[in-house]
Amino acid sequence: MQALQFLQRANNDHFPPDANLWDVNLIFNLEKEIIDREIEKRAGGNWRRLNSEDDALAQSDAIIKQIASSYDPPDEEPDPRIYDEARSGKLQLMSPTVKMITTMKIAFLVAVLAELSVLVLQALFTGDFNPFIIVLGIFLALGGFLQGMGIGNLLTRSWKIQAGRIQRGESLAVSWLLIGIGSALILLISALRASGSSGTSYFLLVFLVTLFFGEAVAICEAIKVRYSSIRSVLLQEIALAQYWQANLSHHQHIVRGDYKAHYEAAVKRAASELAQLNQGTPKTQVDDQESEDAAASIQS
Repeated sequence: MQALQFLQRANNDHFPPDANLWDVNLIFNLEKEIIDREIEKRAGGNWRRLNSEDDALAQSDAIIKQIASSYDPPDEEPDPRIYDEARSGKLQLMSPTVKMITTMKIAFLVAVLAELSVLVLQALFTGDFNPFIIVLGIFLALGGFLQGMGIGNLLTRSWKIQAGRIQRGESLAVSWLLIGIGSALILLISALRASGSSGTSYFLLVFLVTLFFGEAVAICEAIKVRYSSIRSVLLQEIALAQYWQANLSHHQHIVRGDYKAHYEAAVKRAASELAQLNQGTPKTQVDDQESEDAAASIQS
């Protein structure tokens, strides 16, 4: 988490670890906290520097102009669909959760480990163990990974079409290429594993078992890619909505004079605190006066 500075726009680098990423007011709240802090600092500094409440109040326009130039950009029109779905909470409802994505990542690793374990155990029980079997297992997992990535991209594209989020220029070539390479690897490794089998039934058994584990890896990867891609798209949209909401909220505070009123209140508070200090008699002076009075009484 990076510290947000005055006149700097907030982004996900400035979000606290426990921040609600789907809060449409998240960016505004972070920026307003920094603005309020700077207003307090400027108000106190101007009062101490000028030593005049009226002169310090006259400095409010400078900081208001700075706030407007950085936080109230002109001609920023939000996308109605994204903005409405963000404010209504629909984006959050559509998004897969971090827990769902993490579960599929774990499932992918389990599938890979299970596939490697079965290949090694198969070779051990048949008395035909060769260290090269581990290499075959790795290539089988790679095939499942590539195929799953391609399928996951196609599933994501299908979701984008249904949700009205498809963009021009999105090609299917890469996805189909990944599916082709991954499928070829899975079929090749399955055939190699079964090639030494005696009998058609045993050949089919080894081939299908190897194929099953390769496809299990691919399915886990495909679901993980789909979940991650959908969440990424929706997080980008909520970030836009948060930016638009921040602009609108800052504009409203400037137009209503909220920031100016905050500055003026801070100046008056600083002046009042100083006046109270000047009017009050420090305790040490009171004690000294009492001591002098007591001494004079004794002498008399």
